[in-house]
Amino acid sequence: MAMTSSSVSVGKPTMKYSLMAGKPEAYASRAAARSVASGETDLDALAAGDPQSALEALKKISGVGDKVASCAVLFGLHMLDSFPVDTWMKKAIREYYGDGFDPAIFSPYAGIAQQYLFYYARSALRG
Repeated sequence: MAMTSSSVSVGKPTMKYSLMAGKPEAYASRAAARSVASGETDLDALAAGDPQSALEALKKISGVGDKVASCAVLFGLHMLDSFPVDTWMKKAIREYYGDGFDPAIFSPYAGIAQQYLFYYARSALRG
């Protein structure tokens, strides 16, 4: 896929941007799309399996790490026990649970609990 450039007018000076240039998320998205399109990654098989196996399979895709794989398992494969951890979740865990926190305490709905914690952390722990 060729890199493309485009100009966008936002009422002030024109901003120039390059699609996918320097964006790790875009790189991972393209790698994931290629992996699924080629049949290397079978989403139906992942959805039929267990969350840990799905996480491991997704992390084999170039550019996909723990957080992205966990989000894909939770939101894409609808495995509600997946517990994505980003900066906000680290703050919430540190603030409310401390060391040794195990998301299994929320099983089998750890992903649902994660969403409530994430929202609360974004609202209450700013700064």
